[in-house]
Amino acid sequence: MTNVTMARPHAPQRSLQMLVPALVIIMSVVVLATATVIVREPTRVRHLDIVNRGDAAVAVTVRPADDDGVQLLGTIEPASSHSLRDLLDQGKTWVFSFSHAGTELGSTRVTREALARDNWRLVIPDAVFVRMTTAG
Repeated sequence: MTNVTMARPHAPQRSLQMLVPALVIIMSVVVLATATVIVREPTRVRHLDIVNRGDAAVAVTVRPADDDGVQLLGTIEPASSHSLRDLLDQGKTWVFSFSHAGTELGSTRVTREALARDNWRLVIPDAVFVRMTTAG
C-alpha cells in the first residue's frame, strides 16, 4: 500500500497585527471629524471704523462685556479714522476703552446692534477728550 499525501495550499495566517493599521486610520478619521464639529471658528465682523475727531492720538482697546480679555485695536491719530478688517466679534455688548500717553480716559459700552445700525462705525466720545484735558 502506498501512502498518498495531499498537499494543501498555504492558508494565510490571520492576526490582529494586520488590523492595526486599518484601526489606526479609522480612529484618526473619527477623531478629526469629531474635532471639526466641536471646535468652531469664532464669529468675526467684516469691518469696524473708528473715528477720532479730537486733536490728540487715542489708543483704543475692546473687550466683551462678560470677559476681561482685551484686544488692542490701535492708536487712532488726531482728526482721522482707522479701519479694521476681520475683527473678532465681542458678543452682545462691546466695551471700548480709551487712553492717551498711558492715561486711562474711560470706556464706553456699545451693543452689537448699535454698531451694526451705525454701519460698524464708532466715533470716539467727546467725553474722552474732556478727560484728556482735565488729566493734563
